[in-house]
Amino acid sequence: MSWRGFRDRLRRIKATIAGDSFAAEVDSLRQETRDLLTHSEALGTRLAEAESRTDRWLRLEHHIPGLLATVSETAGSLRRIRREVDTQEVEAGRQQEQSERLGGSVNELWDHVRTVRAEVMHELRLRTGEPNRDGAFTPEIVDKERIEDLATSGPLRLNLGCGHIVFPEYVNVDMRALPGVDVVARLDDLPFEAESLGEIHSAHVVEHFPTDVLAGTLLPYWRDLLRPDGVLSVIVPDGAAMVQGLANGTIPFADYAAVLMGEQEYEGDAHHSVFSPESLVDLLEVAGFVDVEVIAVGRPLDICLEMEVRAKPGTG
Repeated sequence: MSWRGFRDRLRRIKATIAGDSFAAEVDSLRQETRDLLTHSEALGTRLAEAESRTDRWLRLEHHIPGLLATVSETAGSLRRIRREVDTQEVEAGRQQEQSERLGGSVNELWDHVRTVRAEVMHELRLRTGEPNRDGAFTPEIVDKERIEDLATSGPLRLNLGCGHIVFPEYVNVDMRALPGVDVVARLDDLPFEAESLGEIHSAHVVEHFPTDVLAGTLLPYWRDLLRPDGVLSVIVPDGAAMVQGLANGTIPFADYAAVLMGEQEYEGDAHHSVFSPESLVDLLEVAGFVDVEVIAVGRPLDICLEMEVRAKPGTG
């Protein structure tokens, strides 16, 4: 390069340095430098905080084994407590079942005590002249409101000679004022109008009457109480099935005698009649019933083999 060229270049450099663009570049550089210093200070602060947290984690690291051991021990204790709770729950369940069974047994025993008490009181009334020795007995409606409620659902249905087996949808009738009995009355003198009843149900009742009383008086009386579309349901011991069971050895003689003769635990508990399906059908037809249908024969009930027959009232 010649001396002249060098001087020209030098003049251009001086002109550039003296120009506004150079000063702007310098100012921009200075601002960036200040910004960099500010970010550097913030970065330094963050680094310091990170170092502080790292120190805390390093110090915590020394406690981690102890914490893990504590957690493991606590988990073991919780498992033991859970097993103890499960065991106690199982035991509580067993105790609850025992309590429920005991409660059921107590309730059954109490019901039996009330039944026996009522029967004893009935016997005392009989033996002391109430009802009268001449057989007078005034029917008593014990729960008139319940009977009226039942009547709103249709013709009344009677459960005659119910004893302690009462049905919620029936009017329960017995000569004894037992728990759940709605009407205390003789079965041949009921406080209901003729042709007013939708059903008469009698379970293990008619065998307590002689056949001549049944054919000539009681069954015709029940027939007249039924509506023309009513129904009579009769359940009695199946005498034919009981004899067959005694003969083939499946029924002990004591059970056979108790079923056919009655338990005879109180007055009125003796049986006066024994039926086969055919003889019961004949009896109902003689008493004025029609469409007699045998529903079941030889049906087990405790020590008894029973049968069920249904019939409709004839025209008289």
